[in-house]
Amino acid sequence: ITETELDTRRERVRTAENAFGNLVADAIRDFYDADIGLMNGGGIRGNKVYPPNTRLTRGDIHREIPFRNHVVQLRVTGSQIRDAIENGLSRIQDAKGRFPHVSGITVEYNSDLLPGQRVLSIKVGEEALEPQRNYTLATINFLAEGGDGYDALGGAEKLDLHGSSRLLWE
Repeated sequence: ITETELDTRRERVRTAENAFGNLVADAIRDFYDADIGLMNGGGIRGNKVYPPNTRLTRGDIHREIPFRNHVVQLRVTGSQIRDAIENGLSRIQDAKGRFPHVSGITVEYNSDLLPGQRVLSIKVGEEALEPQRNYTLATINFLAEGGDGYDALGGAEKLDLHGSSRLLWE
């Protein structure tokens, strides 16, 4: 049962932090016990508002994240994370599906700046993101393979601590 409203309307999941996007990013991060979780807003498709005290069903989750994306874990550098987040913010004014919903990190950005220069700071937990440091990232195979312009993740080392990935909606 939800405690707060969950709004999955297109504009909401593609332009700003969002409770449902946070839920998905938190779930995939938790699945792999990764440092960071990342989900793109375009993968959330329910276009619905769930009021507080809604009991989400498996059917609701499947409608919201309908694609056959698998959850994967990558080893990435801080630089790759920064580049990925810059990409995710690059088309925010167009409400494109690449908007990054994240877990385990705090991103400060200015959408009025030019694409590629919007990220002001990123913290992993309480510490500043270190460009050369390795982090574990839980995300979906679509982004790991460079989908939605996430080319920064394309060459990352794939880790599979569970022996097999799961479909995101599972």
